[in-house]
Amino acid sequence: MSTTFFQQVAALGLTGTLKLSVTTDGDRQTVMVSLDNKGCGDEARKSILPVKLVGTWKELDEGFFGQITAPMQEVSGLQVNMEKHLKSVEEAKKASAMAKKPAEKPKEEPKKAQLPAPAKPAEQPRKQASIFDMLEEDSDLERGTLPAEEQTDSESDESEE
Repeated sequence: MSTTFFQQVAALGLTGTLKLSVTTDGDRQTVMVSLDNKGCGDEARKSILPVKLVGTWKELDEGFFGQITAPMQEVSGLQVNMEKHLKSVEEAKKASAMAKKPAEKPKEEPKKAQLPAPAKPAEQPRKQASIFDMLEEDSDLERGTLPAEEQTDSESDESEE
C-alpha cells in the first residue's frame, strides 16, 4: 500500500506544528487539525480553533486535503505575520528609544559665568599714635622697664651697688 499523505502535508508549505487528532465513533471519524507556530510570540495564536472534519474514512480520504489546505495556509500566514509584526514593533521601540536619546557627544565642561575678581579687602588704616600711647611708653620709662639693651651702663652700675 502506497500513500502520498506526507508528500501532500509537505506541499502545504506550513510554518509550525501541524497537529492531527483522530477519534472514531462507529463508522464515523472526527479529525481535528490545528497548526501552532511556537515561533510566534503572540499568545493570540492559541485562540485559533482547530478545523473539525467529520465523515467516513472514504469521505475523509477523498476530501481531507481539499478541506484543510486553505484554512491551514491562512493560519500559517497569520501566525508568521503576527510574529513579523511583533518583531517590527520591538524594532520600532528600540529605534524610538535611540531617537529619544541625544547622540552621545563628549561632555564639555559647563562654561562658568565670568564673575568679577573678588575685591581686595580694604586695608585697615594704620592706627595713628595717640597721646595715650605715648603716655604708656613714658610710664614704662619711669618704672625702669626698658628692654635690657636700652639700659645704660650707669643704670646697671647702680643696680650692682
